[in-house]
Amino acid sequence: MVNMDLIFLKNYKYFNVYISSETPEQTENRLRKVIQTSELKIYDVEYFFKECSIEKFELDERALAIVRDEEVWSFLIPSESSETENFKLFSFHFKDGLDNSGFVGWLASTIKRELGTGVFVVCGQNTRRGGIFDYWGCPVSIADDVLRLVGSLKTTWTEIENYLKLDLPTLSDLDINPTKEKEIKILGVKVWTRKSPVTIGTIGDLVNWTLARNYNTLIDPKALFDKADVEKVIIGIISDSMAIPVDEIKLKHRISYDLGVD
Repeated sequence: MVNMDLIFLKNYKYFNVYISSETPEQTENRLRKVIQTSELKIYDVEYFFKECSIEKFELDERALAIVRDEEVWSFLIPSESSETENFKLFSFHFKDGLDNSGFVGWLASTIKRELGTGVFVVCGQNTRRGGIFDYWGCPVSIADDVLRLVGSLKTTWTEIENYLKLDLPTLSDLDINPTKEKEIKILGVKVWTRKSPVTIGTIGDLVNWTLARNYNTLIDPKALFDKADVEKVIIGIISDSMAIPVDEIKLKHRISYDLGVD
């Protein structure tokens, strides 16, 4: 069993250590800026740690990282079996010149607090791409939730929600990772279709979805202004009662056939 705390491999030769004094709020805002300006890559295949004894080292060019202790070499390579402990991987390269100190602890703590899972992190250095970069691994079983959380932090979505103190439409898997297949297939047969990306909508769509999602705080039912207000309240009520995202409810939908409202 791999220890799901933090694993580090760092090259300090060109590593710029930032030393600063800031409040927790300033740290939060700075690190949100770091993740929003970072380059995120999500790996399609699963990875695992392959071990070999210190005496039997042989380079595996598939390895994203190679770590050792006193007894073994550990190679982070694409999974070879479903029987091994496999992980979903994603990586960050950071904007050059931006203070990213504390990033690993901040994001790992956020993932642990929100989802209950640990992560592992392996760090390397590329001086031509912002210096230190990180490989992150999480259990395959909770990978979609982790990537959705990371994606929400990387976008300005969460920042807008916090500023407005309103619920925005939930981002879909395709908002977080546009390279995913839209259709889910098993043995070549389409089983279901992923929720369409929210971020392809217009500003007008976002405003209407937000009003519908927050109808109980933004719209006074005793002072409905026009037909559009009524539409947003109805969409909001259907969304709450049927657990259907507001961005998937259209006025053209038939109540029973399309939405399943009896």
